[in-house]
Formats: sequence, structure tokens, C-alpha cells
Amino acid sequence: EIAATCRIRDLLDFESPTEWHASVLFKKCAEALSASFKIYNEATVGGNICLSLPAGAMISLAHALHAEYTIWPHEGDTYTIPASEFHHGILDNALNPGDILRSIWLPKARLERHALMNLRSLTHIGRSAALVIATRDPNDGQVEFSITASVTKPYQFEFSNIPTVAELKDAIEDGIPNDAYFDDQHGDVFYRRAMTLYLAENLRTSLANGAI
Repeated sequence: EIAATCRIRDLLDFESPTEWHASVLFKKCAEALSASFKIYNEATVGGNICLSLPAGAMISLAHALHAEYTIWPHEGDTYTIPASEFHHGILDNALNPGDILRSIWLPKARLERHALMNLRSLTHIGRSAALVIATRDPNDGQVEFSITASVTKPYQFEFSNIPTVAELKDAIEDGIPNDAYFDDQHGDVFYRRAMTLYLAENLRTSLANGAI
């Protein structure tokens, strides 16, 4: 469980159990942020999630590991919501005025998955234009690809084993509407779509070659 007020620096410094293979994403996602050490030391995990920007790297982390969010509503009882249902679009999420994100719960089974991540940006230290995370279950070989940064909200694609080139490409092209990709100074629609497919295929190839 990660408090929403946990600083990104504390997550970066956390020493996880050796069986939490996916905890490599803590550091990778923190380093994906276009931020100085001053921001790392003050910015929080919950703040990055609630801001609901496509390039929010804590969103990428939570989504890839099937996090559940505990919400303290302005009115009513405390409730939980899956990360997959929290973000609706750019600067748009499930919180109502006065609601508070209390904590982020990462399931043990997801932390025990093996994980790979890749990203692209237009400049060396610029905001991520596309970010893809692949996780693999060490027990049954199930593979999942999580796509963020290039799209207005996160998308996930699950396969019973490592997909073929065509299976992965078709899943992404059929599963992400064209208008889900967006255009700004960090990359246009065509660049973001192309980079998403490119990064996903790179990770698929790494999986097929036994990287994890």
C-alpha cells in the first residue's frame, strides 16, 4: 500500500522484497518523469495520479500493476476503485469535488510478475510521447501490455502467452480508437501512434527472446 502523500523520492528509494520482480518499475517510472531532483523530493505519487495527465508516470505504474485506489469521498463512505476505471481522459478522473485519493494498493500477484518498460519522447529530457509496459506471469506465462502517455487514458491488452507480431498489432489498432491519440507540442497523433506500435513490438520481441 502506497499512501497518496508518499513522495516520489521515497518510492524511488524503496527496497522491495526480491520476489517483487515488477518493483523495477518504481525506479523506471519515476525516472520517466520530466522532473528535477527538487520535484522528486516534493511531488507525491497521488498528486501525479490525480493530475490525470497522459504522461503521468505514476499512472503508468499503477495501471500496469492493476492498482486499486482508496477514495475518501466528500460525502458518503470510503470506497475503492480499480486504476483501470479511474482515468476518463486528460485532466479528467473519477474524483468529485472534495474527494481525496487516500492510497494506492498494488496486488502481490502483480508485483511478482516480471516487467519491461520502454518509452519515447521528442527530446532527451522531454515529456514522454509514448510509454509501454509489458508484464509476464512467471507461473502461467500470461502477458499484458499497458499503454500510456500517447493516449488520453490508459489502455491494456492481455494475452494467454506471448502474442505474434500480427496479434499484438491488431489488438492495439483495434482496441485504441484513432481519436484516443492526441496532438500537442510533445508529439502529433501520427508520431504517437507509430511510437506506441514500435515500443510494443520491441517489448514483444524482448519477451520472445527470453528477456523475462
